[in-house]
Amino acid sequence: MNVCTVRDQAQEDSLHHVNSLIDLIIASEDPVMSRQKCQQYLNACSTTDTTVYTDYDPSTICTDKKFESVLLGCTLDDQKTIKKRLQALLVYLTQQTIVH
Repeated sequence: MNVCTVRDQAQEDSLHHVNSLIDLIIASEDPVMSRQKCQQYLNACSTTDTTVYTDYDPSTICTDKKFESVLLGCTLDDQKTIKKRLQALLVYLTQQTIVH
């Protein structure tokens, strides 16, 4: 079953922008910087999902504020999908930096 997420134009633009930022990480030649940026993006996802942290202190986590503001323009379903994509990408990037 394929569920279609309904988005307005602003949400569509935000999703496109987020995907472009993630694509830049993937295209980067520097695996260490890519991993750091991916972690910051993932941290930004976590600040929007308060169910993850009950005693959460945002000052202790480094996030990418630009990414976070674009992410907040996406639908909740898209935010969850983006978070899963970033988690998978971080695992991949971590393996790449360990291998090299």
